[in-house]
Amino acid sequence: MLEEVVGGLIVAIAGGLWFIFRKQLGRLLKGRRPIEIVELARTPEAWQMSLSRTLPEAGRPSFGKAKSLVPLNIAYGSSSLPEIVHQWTRSVGGIDYRMTRLRCLLQNNVDEPICITNIKVTVHKRHPPARGALVTCPSAGSNETLVLTVDLDEALPKLWAFEEMAHETVGSDPYFAKHTINLEAKEIFDICIVAKTEKFLCEWHLKVECLINGKNKIIRFPADRKHYFRTSGQPKAGFVEQWDWAWYDEAGPSFIEVSERNKELDSYTFTTPPSLEEEWLDSTENTLEGTKPEDDKPGYK
Repeated sequence: MLEEVVGGLIVAIAGGLWFIFRKQLGRLLKGRRPIEIVELARTPEAWQMSLSRTLPEAGRPSFGKAKSLVPLNIAYGSSSLPEIVHQWTRSVGGIDYRMTRLRCLLQNNVDEPICITNIKVTVHKRHPPARGALVTCPSAGSNETLVLTVDLDEALPKLWAFEEMAHETVGSDPYFAKHTINLEAKEIFDICIVAKTEKFLCEWHLKVECLINGKNKIIRFPADRKHYFRTSGQPKAGFVEQWDWAWYDEAGPSFIEVSERNKELDSYTFTTPPSLEEEWLDSTENTLEGTKPEDDKPGYK
């Protein structure tokens, strides 16, 4: 008799645990985001960031009259790469200057097609631009993924197709007025969003509107409602100071104050070899007379 009672209790407890497990699993699956948005490393080939304060003095030595500065946690060699300096500048309060280049992957998390009908950019707050310091890392690069741009200064920002090399929008209407992004089951789509501002320090986020089985769903990115992307424009009064990360400096990578670098360039005398200078003057005179330089030289056809 006792064994039957104990056996019944065990079955009842096991059944209860299984019911709870299935209920919690159902809630978990129901709450799963149908589209996973993964942000890729946000370090462009060339970048600029502004700070609300001047470049921090703590933790970095100063070199000579030109005030070339290197943070102690950025050593020479591999750790002086632009992406490492980018991370350090952001860690001390750096904000994307005039433009945020957001590269991310849109991944379909469900076993059915998803149609993305719109991606909205919502500006949470607008502040005066940061004006403490401007940090620049010069370089060059290109991108072949879908690039969309948005003007954060507009009252209702909209995404437009963007040609990065030409620095201009494409088309007569916002991108999602005539386009959608269709994702098959488990498909991944690569997209880049270039957000710009000239007037403000903007805190903003994305809202991805999609259609799943005939039902509309909105997915926020970043998912954390306390987190926003930040982009700062040009301060009316200018920056207190401006710095270049001179990764190309033969003496070693360092921060160089722009005003000091300009002085060095002004004091440098550029010379042209006499032969090249004479050839240039000859070509200029011929051009002014309305003839091509090569027309007067034998052997050209």
